[in-house]
Amino acid sequence: YRGGYWAFYDLSNGGCYLAPHGEHFRLQQPNNYFDDSVSGDAAGIIVTLYTMSELSFQYEHEEIFATRFHQLREFATEHAEGGSIFAAID
Repeated sequence: YRGGYWAFYDLSNGGCYLAPHGEHFRLQQPNNYFDDSVSGDAAGIIVTLYTMSELSFQYEHEEIFATRFHQLREFATEHAEGGSIFAAID
């Protein structure tokens, strides 16, 4: 990743995510052997899910991070690249 523009999306269920502008991004997660090319939208969902998960553990007393994680995860179940998204965060 070498920088770029990111779009912010608000979801109808109260969730949100950021996504980089771009056609496709290759993402690798050595801890679960994920290695795939995904759209900028899916990459943004994956990165935002990772971030919300990490923040929810760092700030356990702040429920907002866990809530946003679950709202975005729910949205991802209907995403065209849902299989890749869930494989990446598994």
